[in-house]
Amino acid sequence: AATEAEGSYWEIRSAQKLATDALTRASELDSTSPKLHVLLGDVYRQQKGYPDAEREYRKALALKAEDPGASFGLCLTLLADSDIEGAFNLAQSALQKNPDDPELNGVMGEILYARHDFSGAEPYLKKGLNTKPELVAHVHALLGRVYAETNRTQDAIAELKLGFADDRDGRLHYQIGRLYLKLGDRDLAKQAFEVSERMRREQLSNAAVAMQQGGDEGESQ
Repeated sequence: AATEAEGSYWEIRSAQKLATDALTRASELDSTSPKLHVLLGDVYRQQKGYPDAEREYRKALALKAEDPGASFGLCLTLLADSDIEGAFNLAQSALQKNPDDPELNGVMGEILYARHDFSGAEPYLKKGLNTKPELVAHVHALLGRVYAETNRTQDAIAELKLGFADDRDGRLHYQIGRLYLKLGDRDLAKQAFEVSERMRREQLSNAAVAMQQGGDEGESQ
């Protein structure tokens, strides 16, 4: 148990490097494949290499202008890199061609939430609930935040609970705690805050392990 975090760190780093190397080589062998550029963009985005991710998604769009996966990935990249207007313009254009695409609707809802347009975000997020299973919790969490911002406290709690799988650092539990306080339920609020604090400590611990191992890796080079 004492070495579990360290082992997980190196397993993830190894898998990420292998995935990046394999996809880079594959895209070199077949540079006309939009799908390979999208996959490589996804890897870079998950590693927070936003300029590299943006480059790969744009390569995919140059090859297939209406590729929804490339548009979705590029929207997420621009949003993560704080280019909210760029993400909005791209999502708006992509939705004109694919108005019922659940991933694009979900990301447009997230963009509008980031712009504090909560009433505008809601219908897009509801359509986005039909997205891939691994993304559903994130959309529920966003919809819960929209309900919280528009004073629908009970609905907000219900949606945020459906988004628990998206809670990496305890923020959703903390927000639910605040909502329970708003309803006057201190016991449930306390429980939510305790879970939030435990998750926050675990994330800090994992981050410390990653920083330490990253430093050790740099020294070994």
